[in-house]
Amino acid sequence: SIQPRGNEARIRGLQTFGEPVETAHPGSRVAINLSGIETDQLARGDVVVVPGSVQPAMRVDARVRILESSGRPLAHNDEVMVFAGSAETPARVALLAGEEIEAGQQGWVQLRMCAPVVVLPQDRFILRRPSPPETIGGGIVLVLDPSRHKRGDAVVLDRLELLTNGDPADRFWEWLGTRMVSKRELEQAPAGRELAEAFLAAGQAAGTVETLEMQGARVYVTQVALQAALDRVVSELSTYHVSHPLEAGAPREKIRQELGYERAIFDLLIARAVQDGIIEEIGPLMRHSGFQIRLSDSQRQRVDDFLRRVESASFQPPLPADAGLEPELVAAMIATGQVISVGDGIVFLPKQIELARGRLQSALGDHESISLAEFRDLLGTSRRYSQALLEYFDRQRLTRRVGDRRVGYRPAQDGEEQTER
Repeated sequence: SIQPRGNEARIRGLQTFGEPVETAHPGSRVAINLSGIETDQLARGDVVVVPGSVQPAMRVDARVRILESSGRPLAHNDEVMVFAGSAETPARVALLAGEEIEAGQQGWVQLRMCAPVVVLPQDRFILRRPSPPETIGGGIVLVLDPSRHKRGDAVVLDRLELLTNGDPADRFWEWLGTRMVSKRELEQAPAGRELAEAFLAAGQAAGTVETLEMQGARVYVTQVALQAALDRVVSELSTYHVSHPLEAGAPREKIRQELGYERAIFDLLIARAVQDGIIEEIGPLMRHSGFQIRLSDSQRQRVDDFLRRVESASFQPPLPADAGLEPELVAAMIATGQVISVGDGIVFLPKQIELARGRLQSALGDHESISLAEFRDLLGTSRRYSQALLEYFDRQRLTRRVGDRRVGYRPAQDGEEQTER
């Protein structure tokens, strides 16, 4: 892909000094023949990367050094131009300690870009003032897309010191932190990919690093970070359950969006949570293992009254809406299996469904097919209820509609008419 815009392209060929090559090595000058993209979709500073390996950043934490020849100190909130690779990006400086960095001195900063920039930890950059134009210093990237920090935060400053001057192992573990990283993302590790893989292998042997895998996707995560991520899921689910006590579970996608995870990472995390018995999945919903819908006393009384009315009405039960039951209360009854929805706002007790199923199967055994009117008379109900039941049994693949009659379900044969409502 072409970052930071995210356009897709395919490399059709490489050349070095006019000669075709199969591989371009670091430090070499190379021309790339790209297909699937127009020249007006490219700009100076764009970077060609393996899809998913690099994400553009809008903020970076960095260590900067101001030139002794700089005309004035670098102050908090100064506007600068950041030159990284061939990209030139306007940014605003947030000093992480002190009010300014004097000429010839070093300091910690957060660069807040006006446009996405493609950099990696340990990449170097140059700082210039836009007006009057002046090169004022340079620095090294430490953290990509960090949160905003309070100035003078000792924890943040200690971490940046470690990332700058710590030994390779300490720098790697600090970089990994609470993240879940793919093998491709190891290219961004401050110690380099080869050392990063060695550190991960040692962590796995020691039981401090785990690998989450599903359908070809794989990420590495420390046990501490994994537990923290699972705790976040549980906490978010708890909040949802409290706010929606009558729902069978929380929409999976809503929880993902609230937590801010990429879909692939979230899928791996939830698969692990299900494996560990922490949560359950019900179709598109998820919930705490053992979660139960709990009705208030007044809600329980209303539900019980309604269920008695449904039972006494045989195959012509009252509609929940006519009984004044709120949709969420009806959904709770369905989720707990007290009633079954057959469509058109109609619900039956499970035993009523089974009774209707038995009568229908018996009729089909005797006559091979049945009409809507015949089924209506068989149940002693109205057209609305009998039609809703037949359509429910169609969906259950007990029956299928052929013309204006129902027959026992089997796939339609070539040339045979099959009617769908």
